Amino acid sequence: MADPALDMIIRHRVGLEQYTNTINNRIRRHLQRVQKDIVDQINQRGPFIDERGVITKQKNRRRLTRMNKVIEDLLAEAHIALRKDQRDGLVDLAEYEAEFVEQLYTNGLGINSAFDRPSRELLRAIVTSEPFRGDVLRSWAQQMEANQLRRIKQQIQIGLTEGESIEEIVQRLRGTRALNFTDGQFAKDKRNAEALTRTAVNHVQSRAHEEVVKHNPKLFSKKYEWVSVLDSRTTPICQSRAGRIYNQGEGPLPPGHWGCRSVVRYFTKFEDVPESQPKYDEWLRDQPAAVQDEVLGKKKGRLYREGRLNLSQFINDGRMLTLEQLREREAKAWQALSRQNAG
Repeated sequence: MADPALDMIIRHRVGLEQYTNTINNRIRRHLQRVQKDIVDQINQRGPFIDERGVITKQKNRRRLTRMNKVIEDLLAEAHIALRKDQRDGLVDLAEYEAEFVEQLYTNGLGINSAFDRPSRELLRAIVTSEPFRGDVLRSWAQQMEANQLRRIKQQIQIGLTEGESIEEIVQRLRGTRALNFTDGQFAKDKRNAEALTRTAVNHVQSRAHEEVVKHNPKLFSKKYEWVSVLDSRTTPICQSRAGRIYNQGEGPLPPGHWGCRSVVRYFTKFEDVPESQPKYDEWLRDQPAAVQDEVLGKKKGRLYREGRLNLSQFINDGRMLTLEQLREREAKAWQALSRQNAG
């Protein structure tokens, strides 16, 4: 049985993956700039060692100490800008998510009733003050900065201890061309920053949705369903929760883990609560070609319809979407749904 609300929730989640890419692209630019500055510092201030791998002269030891302090300052400055972009993107998302949820139930389910929307202060607090995965966003970001600094210094020290050249130490950080620079410390730092954004986006989406439901108790029942993306990347925790119905305030909410892609679907008082919902593959196969192409891209959509595409390639192919583009795309979807309901 078709579930327009669930269809839109899943399509919305796909759009949020692309919005996450937009935030991460900003973060990536900050990291790339500071990583270049760090490499420049190493090249300018080295070498520190002689042919035996020993740091030569007291003067060079002081130069190494000063370089480490400069690297620390560069990283701190970059992370101030990085955290601001990340926080601002998430606050904008929290406000839009409340708007989306209202549209979801009025257009998707035809609820003809005024919605009470959470205040901007409450939505902002979801981003700035509420913990996810055990801590608040600012603390996670500060830990990330500290870990990046520690690992960069560690790689420099290991290189010095092993008597490596400046070029070899830089390669420890940048990685190798043969592996497209994915094996260096800088690439690991980028992946960790992107994982934090993905998890924070999931937390903000989940909590903003819940707050709209809480603010409208006359419209919603106390039940919701955990909806997992089911593919080869699905974790055991999301596999076990997929399709389960929980009582509001008692069950878990996404993110269930770092990088979680799951969402929830709340039920109104005007509909029956089903025992289960379609799994992701079943949902996608029921969608028109245009929607499949939106999720996968045109080439992959064609391969999927021909049965030649593996599910593990579904969600995120690197495409980026701004929040305004997401708003415009979903506005078109609401219009199409309204025409469908009118017909």
